[in-house]
Amino acid sequence: MGSVILGTNKITNCQVIIALKEQALLQVAFSPLRISLKLPQDVPIGTSFDIVDNVIKNGVASDPDLRVVAAPTNVSIFWKDLLILSATMLHEETAHLKLDLRPVGLFIFDDPQGLHIGGNLMARASFANCMAAISLG
Repeated sequence: MGSVILGTNKITNCQVIIALKEQALLQVAFSPLRISLKLPQDVPIGTSFDIVDNVIKNGVASDPDLRVVAAPTNVSIFWKDLLILSATMLHEETAHLKLDLRPVGLFIFDDPQGLHIGGNLMARASFANCMAAISLG
């Protein structure tokens, strides 16, 4: 485990960055940088996917709408040619994430103000040593 900077927030040594309905939505692992992102079936776009350690799982690997571009220090995830997640290693155990899940039906995104979740803004918060830093639903 390491630290993740998301918006203006720092999340350190947490197993899950964002959980949705008690299921891991977003996880980050290090050495090399790996992203796990699971979109549940009940989102408005009518599709779901499961990316585990930068690999598309559950039979949707051939879905042309979903792409993962990964290198040891950078990972990007695209949905219909829109960037929904970008992760970059800043140093050995710290990654910076850019997240925008609006194209896949979830109103979760970050900008210089912080992390937007629905109508809420999480800014300049710090979480450490937790199971899930942010738990929704």
